[in-house]
Amino acid sequence: MCIRDILVLFDLFRPFKWVSKSEIFRVPVIGWNMRLNGYVPLVRGSGESVRRMMARCGELIDQGVPVLLFPEGRRTDDGRLQPFKDGAFDLAVRHGVPVIPIAVHGTGRALPKHGMVLREQVDARVQVLPALHPADHADVRALRDAAHHSIDTALGSVAHPA
Repeated sequence: MCIRDILVLFDLFRPFKWVSKSEIFRVPVIGWNMRLNGYVPLVRGSGESVRRMMARCGELIDQGVPVLLFPEGRRTDDGRLQPFKDGAFDLAVRHGVPVIPIAVHGTGRALPKHGMVLREQVDARVQVLPALHPADHADVRALRDAAHHSIDTALGSVAHPA
């Protein structure tokens, strides 16, 4: 997850919480807003942090609060969709809630991977894809792969990479 996608997803005006790497919580204004609104931090490479994140996401889901996760875990240099981690899909299966894939288009050129300065104005677009229900898939991996395919197909349907 990166700041460029956060800015675009804030514009959805939906009452979801999301998981983000802990560093983003230190970014002025955006990070402060995320902390005040109860978004879920994650320290990469920390098993204990992953356990806390999964527990907190489970609590939120049980309270009826939608949770947004970025299943790739990190941003790539070339913008291509990478393999997904199982966490989001494990939560969906354990709590019996649908996965709603979201494809974010056009933000890759707006902010360099290791920078904080917006480079240019872009035409960003969020595409909310059809829900995937855990009961329609054999297991966590099948649900994960279906979500990956859905997003990959949507991202491939535009002329400009994300």
